[in-house]
Amino acid sequence: MGGAGAVGSATAAALLTQGIAAHLSLVDVNTPLLTAHVMDLRLVRSRRGTVAAAPLPVAAEADLVVLTASVPHRDGMARADFLGSNAAILRETLDVLPSGWGGTLLIATNPVDQLCMLARRVLSPEATVLGYTLNDSLRLAQSIALEIGCHPSRVGAWAIGEHGPHTVPLFDRVTLDGRPQELAESQQQRAAERTKDWYDVWQRLGTGRTSTWASGSGLTALARALLSPTRTLLPASLPLSGEYGLTGVSLGVPALVGRGGAEIVEWQLTAGQSHALRAAAEAVTGSMTEPA
Repeated sequence: MGGAGAVGSATAAALLTQGIAAHLSLVDVNTPLLTAHVMDLRLVRSRRGTVAAAPLPVAAEADLVVLTASVPHRDGMARADFLGSNAAILRETLDVLPSGWGGTLLIATNPVDQLCMLARRVLSPEATVLGYTLNDSLRLAQSIALEIGCHPSRVGAWAIGEHGPHTVPLFDRVTLDGRPQELAESQQQRAAERTKDWYDVWQRLGTGRTSTWASGSGLTALARALLSPTRTLLPASLPLSGEYGLTGVSLGVPALVGRGGAEIVEWQLTAGQSHALRAAAEAVTGSMTEPA
């Protein structure tokens, strides 16, 4: 759902060119643009896979449903401000999934944590629900790379918590070329501030759009993991059931992602990180004004 949009089409192109999806169905209310994307994507030389425009009910037959559809982005609004409008879009998708559907719903639409909670309340226990939060870690890695003067690809970094203002950077898990990397307190502060301000800086550009290429690439990485028999450690928004001392909220956490779902990995956090994660949980649950 959202296949004609910027994030949806970027994801579709990556899935097709990398040969990850055997059968790729794109769904969107913008029929002309959707048709144009399909015509274009069919010219892409992929290793395998077919692509077609399809009505929303095709989701009922899918192993993996990726939700990127959203109301138009409006600069200056927080992610949580889109909850009411985007929850209605989520419900349209949930309504076509049959009782007992056992596939995976990967949500990229914002606010992703809250929408994951709504979906989890509706779908059967057999279904897997997770939200896309990888961009938080990618932005943190880029900020750290600026501090230590290296290419971002050399930096491993983790940001958990809310996909929003209450992101929790884990500076004690930063790596450089796979080896632990310590940062001075001043470097941590600057990197954290730069990561937290990323969304506001982006919105001040006035483009009326959200992050596209990074999201498409990251969603493809998650889709690859979800369709693989081996598990990959990735961040994702998942419903917590006692992990990290929290229940009834979906937050970005480390998870082993593979065919059949995602298993939360519970790391030992510092007192400050635990406090920040609880604040993130309160922020997410506090914004849940939409009924299930």
